[in-house]
Amino acid sequence: PFPCPECRGETLLPPTGAGGFPTAFFVNRMKSLHDAMEKAQGATASGLMCDQCQSAEQVVAFCRNCAHYICDYCREGHRRMKVFSGHTVVSIEEVRQNAMSNLPVINPEPMTCEEHQEQLKIYCFDCGLL
Repeated sequence: PFPCPECRGETLLPPTGAGGFPTAFFVNRMKSLHDAMEKAQGATASGLMCDQCQSAEQVVAFCRNCAHYICDYCREGHRRMKVFSGHTVVSIEEVRQNAMSNLPVINPEPMTCEEHQEQLKIYCFDCGLL
């Protein structure tokens, strides 16, 4: 037995192996946040390229809503286009100084059911089912 990462209760390995455990959404989200923090801390003007366009330009900003590092051209698009009107865009320098507070304000990727390939709606922790 070992502690469950969700509830810390003792748990046994399912007969099907580790793949038999339900998806650990909380653990996965923490990993995503950790990866975002590492990327933010490693963001340098000479190394990180734009996530959003094919220009291969260096990043100058980070959109907290889109959760993407963007070049100057894409940052200007965020300023001009109505679809991005509520987005919070911060400079790379600000991201470096305040990496934790500049993490995405939304979950960039909706969680999906591995079996049905649909966005999760309701999950029963007792049954382990949707």
